[in-house]
Amino acid sequence: MAFDVFEGEKIDARLALEEACARVDEAAADEARLASMQRIAERSAELDAVEARYPGRATIAEALADAGISWAYLGLSEEDGVLAEEVRRGFGK
Repeated sequence: MAFDVFEGEKIDARLALEEACARVDEAAADEARLASMQRIAERSAELDAVEARYPGRATIAEALADAGISWAYLGLSEEDGVLAEEVRRGFGK
């Protein structure tokens, strides 16, 4: 009987630990997304200028490619670029 109680407590503790780890992972992802958004915001003038210089491109990546500029040149990662595309599409740019 006592072993059943300990086993149940062990399972409860494991579930609580898994939930805590999931919350930590989610917080880390949110923090990374916020940092990415800040980098994108810092480069928005450059991104706007490239888009204006190369109108009609379906994506910012296409405009950057036509300009011979990489995400890295702007201090952005490929992941930042994906997020920038999502954000700008959401704002109708």
